[in-house]
Amino acid sequence: MTAECHPAVVSLMGGEPLLRPQLAIGLAEILHEIGTQIVMGTGLYFARTPGIPRSIRAAVRAVDLVIVSLDIWHEAEVPRQRALDAISDLRELGCDVAIQLTGRSYEDPYIQDTTQEVRDRFGNDVPLMVSKVSPVGRATGLGLLPDAPIPLRRPEPCSGAYWPVVAFDGAVVACCNQSVVDGERPAELVLGSVESDSWPALVERGLNSTYLDLIRLAGPRFAAKSALGASSDGDYCGTCLALAGRESEERRVSSYVVSPKGRLELALLRTAKAPPPEEGFIPEEYHELLRLGHKPPIAQHTAPEQVPA
Repeated sequence: MTAECHPAVVSLMGGEPLLRPQLAIGLAEILHEIGTQIVMGTGLYFARTPGIPRSIRAAVRAVDLVIVSLDIWHEAEVPRQRALDAISDLRELGCDVAIQLTGRSYEDPYIQDTTQEVRDRFGNDVPLMVSKVSPVGRATGLGLLPDAPIPLRRPEPCSGAYWPVVAFDGAVVACCNQSVVDGERPAELVLGSVESDSWPALVERGLNSTYLDLIRLAGPRFAAKSALGASSDGDYCGTCLALAGRESEERRVSSYVVSPKGRLELALLRTAKAPPPEEGFIPEEYHELLRLGHKPPIAQHTAPEQVPA
């Protein structure tokens, strides 16, 4: 990465970045020097006791945004009041703080109860991103049911395909889907490796990928329907994995993109106003919470040489 070609934002997410605070500080220094901002997620493991340890204090002050995870599983380790006290401490240090609030479903009373408690304490100053647990990864044993398919009504652009993710083994994949990060990686969703590829090379592959361009503009279900004439009522990410993982379907997608129909549809999608990023993955009733404490976005514009990582 250089000052001329760098991601606009880098996110350090779980595991727990604050288990290695000096690494977080070092990364923040390097990234700030080239013009990249840095976001860090934490489960607040250090908040079991009052106060913020000195090493962690330095790390959270080094980044541009701290995202705190709140859910019943984290509360089993760090009680909610301890977590809210730690958020107060972070804000007193001058940190910008947001909360990722996760329930078993979007109707989980835990979400409503915790939201009210957060707003009682912090007013409108701390944004909340509401999410729910899906039966993926470690959550497969929680007895959760997959979402019921929603009929396709229009293109569903995938904002996740703009966010390369460095997996635990150094592979750089095109999105944050847990199965892809964990190793189920169709070639179309692999951009390269941090061991062998420069950031400019990763950017070029991501921006020149016909498949990823289609997914960003139309979403996998619309792509399946338009390019393959297939059913469009399946799982969103599962459809993407199926399209990217079968050579015969990859060829049909490529043929569609260069066909008169494909060129016309994609040209219309390029001129359409993009929906807000939250529209695709957060129910409308929770959009307001995401805008609490709103400030100008970390990255106002994403130029080709500043694709987020």
